[in-house]
Amino acid sequence: MRRSGVIGLLAAWGAAFAASLAVRLVVTPVGDGFTRGMNVLGWLVAFQLLALGLAVAAFAVSRRLPPGDRLRRWAWGPLILAGLFLAAMALPFIIGG
Repeated sequence: MRRSGVIGLLAAWGAAFAASLAVRLVVTPVGDGFTRGMNVLGWLVAFQLLALGLAVAAFAVSRRLPPGDRLRRWAWGPLILAGLFLAAMALPFIIGG
C-alpha cells in the first residue's frame, strides 16, 4: 500500500478540497438576517477538516517511501495548502481579538 496508498489518499484529499470549494454552489443558504448562510460555513469547515485529515494521512504514509521519491515531495502540497487555508480561516479571529 505504499505508492498506491499515497496516490489514493492524495486523490481523496483533492476530492474533499474540491467539495469544500463547491459547497457554496450546491448548498442553499438558510436562515434570516445575521445567521443566513451559517449552514454553508458548517459544510465548508467539515470538508476542510476532512481534507486536513487526509492530508496528514497522505503525508504520514508518504514518509515510508524511499528518500527522493516524487510522491514524498508531493505529499507536502496538500499539507501546506490545508495549513494555509486553516490559517486564513483563523486569521479574522486572531486579528479581531
